[in-house]
Amino acid sequence: MARIYQPREITKDGKPTGKWRMTVRSDDEGWERGLCEHEHDSAEDAQECADAQAKMGREFLRIEQTITIQIGNSDDKLSQNRWHDYCEHVQGVLDYHPIELHFSGFSRPDAPWQNACWVGVAKEADVESIKAALRTCAEIFDQDSIAMTVGYTHLVRP
Repeated sequence: MARIYQPREITKDGKPTGKWRMTVRSDDEGWERGLCEHEHDSAEDAQECADAQAKMGREFLRIEQTITIQIGNSDDKLSQNRWHDYCEHVQGVLDYHPIELHFSGFSRPDAPWQNACWVGVAKEADVESIKAALRTCAEIFDQDSIAMTVGYTHLVRP
């Protein structure tokens, strides 16, 4: 069993209220509970709640999420030199942020398209700044988007 700590939007009668609370839930036992009684204005405020942090103890400092970042050039919008620069720029974003990089890979050199993928772990508190930097990167290289998957890794044991 893993405990997952995350800010959640408070709902009333099944509708979001725009207020947030830090919560803990079990990934396999089906329970969830709030870690404070406050109604915070943002997810970030909920994460910084002193009452919630005290209940989480040191574990709060270890909230990490697995991130996967994917880029491509299947539309041939970028020349080979521009594709190289784009890959380098994305790598620079990842080098700048405190990410524990586990994997990076690219499509085969003889494939009719170009793709790149990076997988790593980042602190939940850093995810938004990583997204912002990638958004800028996509804009610089005239890309419609960069795919970023953010989630928790579950270990599957025999």
